[in-house]
Amino acid sequence: MAFNKATHHSLLQALQMLHPGVVIPSAHQLSTTLLNMCYRDFKVKMVHKITGKKCTLYTDGWAGVNGKSVINYVLECEGETYFLESVYTGSTSHDALFLAADVKRVIESAKFTTIVAVVTDNTAANQLMWSTLQREYPEMFFHGCIVHVIHLIVKDMVSKLKWLKDLEGDCRKMVKFFKKHHLLWAELRRLQRLEEKSALVLPADTRWGTIEQCFASVLQSESILLSLVSQREFLKAKSKEQKANRRMAHDVITAPDFVPRLKRAIALLSVLSAAQKVFERSSRPISDVYRMFIELPQKYREMRMPIGELDIISGILNERFDFVYGDAHGVSYLLDPRYGGEGMDDDTREKVVEFTANWHGPELEDDASAEVLRYQAFIQKPTRELRLVKDGRSYPCLRIGVFQRGS
Repeated sequence: MAFNKATHHSLLQALQMLHPGVVIPSAHQLSTTLLNMCYRDFKVKMVHKITGKKCTLYTDGWAGVNGKSVINYVLECEGETYFLESVYTGSTSHDALFLAADVKRVIESAKFTTIVAVVTDNTAANQLMWSTLQREYPEMFFHGCIVHVIHLIVKDMVSKLKWLKDLEGDCRKMVKFFKKHHLLWAELRRLQRLEEKSALVLPADTRWGTIEQCFASVLQSESILLSLVSQREFLKAKSKEQKANRRMAHDVITAPDFVPRLKRAIALLSVLSAAQKVFERSSRPISDVYRMFIELPQKYREMRMPIGELDIISGILNERFDFVYGDAHGVSYLLDPRYGGEGMDDDTREKVVEFTANWHGPELEDDASAEVLRYQAFIQKPTRELRLVKDGRSYPCLRIGVFQRGS
């Protein structure tokens, strides 16, 4: 609830029915003194709960309701998420030097826990920040957020596939037209409610997943939209601009290939939205990210599409994988007993094995290499435990000692 709603008389009346002597703090008290007190209390409890445990640090850059740039810092530990702080950066450029310095500041302030990985947005500045901090923190992993990567893949597809870009533009203009014309919108919503259909979705500028939602909402109400624009009076308007807008909506909806294009677009994007849902709760092992990039090209190859379009999609997937890939992806995919590096190319496998062997330093390189080989041989054996893991009926909790530093 917004703090300014606390001063509404109806809230006080409702609470006084339960406790006649209740006093509601002001919006100013809630947003300053009391909020700070709750935050301090939360931090004490958080420190007590996760001291000494391994955590992942997440950063997220965004713009607040007042238009100011903000960076959120959040810790994830054992399936729980803990808010650390928000930093208003104002006009400061989010270049690699600034990002590296600020992430380092947060890492140093969280010494009560062990940060093993830092996950950020997927920008060129963040990528440079990863390599900068990797030298200072060689035992940490730095890489991009996979959900953000999937959003960017959708963005790339819309910008590089002309028919998809045109369809997105047509649907965006058409939905805006109905939303701006209140009588048409009211009639559309009335008919949608009669058939228990949802409202049309307008794609958000930076939330690329809403494009598929837009297509799905338009397809669901396609017959209603067609009936509206086919009415005798629909194309009549007072001005040339109004007539042009109505003609645009009419031509988009009545186009012979409109529905086939919607279905084709939804099929294309639903592959990505299904993958996105898998990773939204941050509870999936990072090995699943590598697996996703192996499976996505195969899923698109199974669809009927021109070879040129498939080449564009494959190029987008390869480019985004190369950008987000880090040592953690390769190591986890190689050591995950469900996958054991299946489908990994020889060059990447060799680099992953070398990275794993060098984890303890050159003096233990041979021992670590031998342990990796033994582990690889072990997961090839058809044991009952491995079958349960690969069938998804048991969590992949088999342990390998190469990453137990100091043991």
